[in-house]
Amino acid sequence: MDRLSIVRHFLTRQQRGLEIGPSFNPIVPKADGWNVETIDHATKAELVDKYRDHGVDVSAIEDVDWVWRDEPLDELLGEARWSTYDYCVASHVIEHIPDLLGFLQSIERLLRPGGILSLVIPDKRHCFDVFKALTSTADVLYAHDRKLRRHTKKTVFEHIAYAAARDGAHTWDERQAGSISLIHTLDQAMESYLGSDESPASAYADYHCSYFVPASFELLIEELGAVGRTSFRIAEQFPGAGCEFYVSLRKVEPSEHPVQSPAERDASRLELLQRISMELAEAVIPERS
Repeated sequence: MDRLSIVRHFLTRQQRGLEIGPSFNPIVPKADGWNVETIDHATKAELVDKYRDHGVDVSAIEDVDWVWRDEPLDELLGEARWSTYDYCVASHVIEHIPDLLGFLQSIERLLRPGGILSLVIPDKRHCFDVFKALTSTADVLYAHDRKLRRHTKKTVFEHIAYAAARDGAHTWDERQAGSISLIHTLDQAMESYLGSDESPASAYADYHCSYFVPASFELLIEELGAVGRTSFRIAEQFPGAGCEFYVSLRKVEPSEHPVQSPAERDASRLELLQRISMELAEAVIPERS
């Protein structure tokens, strides 16, 4: 299957959907007959102005139904829309969200039972996040308990200090060789750290704050489900391509949750932890020439 077929795997045009952050490249465009509402950080006019000089087709930018100013999505759309959507699509979105668990729980409230959250996620092995530590379940729980709406000073420092490029490219194919280099200096990272403001009243500054490989994201969803923090379960995980991989999550009712003994659960977790180690070993970094 091609990329669009993968991301749309469980979706139909007749279903009621949401797409978050489609920007200039919607996956389920209204112009193609999809019954979808869009959520973005700016209006259509603001997006057209933002991307006008970026060499992209701004005519593909569609009307934005909901302008997201970092509040919980279920609050933005209102309780009348809870449990009314069949699916939600978010491509290259979750890695930017300071409170990832809060985001997932908001989407759960908006989806009907059995609804699908279709995600496109950067693979940290093949992009500028390659040197950053994987995001753990502990990281996600801690951020949610703190109700983060702004990136932490820690995230700002890591984003600047450890961003890398391969042959000057910020993303690359998994087969691509070539020299790798840091994008920024340590002094720039420290300057950004000292100048950042975590307070909720501060202006939002955008960074990647979550970093995954396929097995680590699977472990996150499994562990969050096991401790009762999400009703999402993985419906399908598709092979990655280039700098991204694809996951479809399904909102599962409590009665449908698989019952595992503690031993079975830990065996599954151990298997995923071992897969994570194997996947990370595939991120071969050639010596700098």
